[in-house]
Amino acid sequence: MTSRNSDQENYRYAPRGTLCAQLTPVRLRYTGMSFVYQFSGIYASGLTPLIVTGLLAVGGGSPWWACAYLALTGVIGAGATLALRPRDLWS
Repeated sequence: MTSRNSDQENYRYAPRGTLCAQLTPVRLRYTGMSFVYQFSGIYASGLTPLIVTGLLAVGGGSPWWACAYLALTGVIGAGATLALRPRDLWS
């Protein structure tokens, strides 16, 4: 039995693998996917906590700068996804 929250996450993340795979030609696909996976791990797991900690210090403990940073990263990600054109995808 799954919870409602995990079902929502599945619907959100299910298309991601296909989208990322179609962004690189077949001969480079494994390398491209590995790069995206590793770079996102470095960014999300390594830099974000440092940046958010710095923003909390700048804001005097107020979380609003950190919230703005996280919202900005979401807007950048959504904008990059919306900017994709059909000719950018490889079949």
